Amino acid sequence: MKQTQPHAEIKTVTPIWAKEVITKHQQSLDAKKFAQRPLSERTVSIYAADMIAGNWALTGQGISFDDNDNLLDGQHRLAAVVKANKPVQMMVLSGLPAAVNFRLKTIDTFDIGKKRNLAQQLRIDGFTWYAEVATTARLLILLSMGNVRTVTPTGPQGISVANQMKADIYHIIQILARNNGSKLRGSIIAPLALMHSVDTKLADAFATELNEMTGLTRTSPVLHFSRFMERPVLARSGTEYQQMTMGALSSALYSYAHNQRVEQIRGNKEHLEWLLKICQKPVVNILRICGLNEAQKPQPK
Repeated sequence: MKQTQPHAEIKTVTPIWAKEVITKHQQSLDAKKFAQRPLSERTVSIYAADMIAGNWALTGQGISFDDNDNLLDGQHRLAAVVKANKPVQMMVLSGLPAAVNFRLKTIDTFDIGKKRNLAQQLRIDGFTWYAEVATTARLLILLSMGNVRTVTPTGPQGISVANQMKADIYHIIQILARNNGSKLRGSIIAPLALMHSVDTKLADAFATELNEMTGLTRTSPVLHFSRFMERPVLARSGTEYQQMTMGALSSALYSYAHNQRVEQIRGNKEHLEWLLKICQKPVVNILRICGLNEAQKPQPK
């Protein structure tokens, strides 16, 4: 029986209930009684990771059904509850009209808006340098996963990392911004902020020399990292070039920490592993935010 008025309630969505709804929804799709966009396993995995890590909150976005009991919105959230095997609270709206008018179905109005990005959210949350912090938070997650390109972090993951590492990120930004801020890139800030969280003196000294570029010897790791960054290819945007920068900075930090003289700087897997090992505590915390532990983080192919 159709409901005459839409009805909203806050419901604890359990894995059992979520699976029942998904099963019924799939039966309607298979019978071509209803049409819905394809389920994205990648999105389901991202949502599930947020649920496991506690990065999920009750909002106005939840589960919606029309007055024919068809699932209009929320298939990815429901599938994530099943995958995470964890109950979460959601808003459940039922009894929406199946159509707005003869030309437009209600489902046609879902998921067509512009998604708020991390930088915009951090600005709303009162962050200064919000664009730089947003990039740095994303790259801190990538770095903690071993500099292996994986799925894009979710907004809640990025916000949690930004808040956890805020003091370290701000400190490095303030050093690098003293002159003209030309080295104020997330791919430079992220490794230095990670190092700053465990060895303030080392990170400060490296960042200061990188910013001032004075009194450096011919074999200085800081000098050769700066020269590495002058390569035209690294002026491009994209994760690949950010990974190259973070790999090279890990090598420069290793040489700097061990008072090694160098003739050139390039990325080194062993030096990256060294950085992640000595920064194990913040790395583990970042992985936890992403719903992972050390054994679950992606490995290079």
